[in-house]
Amino acid sequence: MPVSGLVVTFSDEPQVHAATLTTIRQESRITIGVEAAGRLAIVLDTLTPEEDRQLWEWLQELPGVRFVEVAFVGVEQFNRNAIEISGKAICARHTDDSCGPEGAVDER
Repeated sequence: MPVSGLVVTFSDEPQVHAATLTTIRQESRITIGVEAAGRLAIVLDTLTPEEDRQLWEWLQELPGVRFVEVAFVGVEQFNRNAIEISGKAICARHTDDSCGPEGAVDER
């Protein structure tokens, strides 16, 4: 499940800003964070990377949104899960079994 931390920058039009903020608050996949100086921190919590991208694009198209900055995108579950290929569990980042049976590698 992708989780994206974004910062929405609004236009200087107060009425449009208020209406857009109301619209964003109604979207259940968005958690509202701090708002200051015409910028709003939000978190998107979606089921797939495609859904995450579509929600980000929807935000960009809202009236009164100047732009949406990406602060963080985490898709850990997709990277941690092993992919079954030819009967062997392989890490999603590698083409061999160098990550071990769990498909995870400690890169510290």
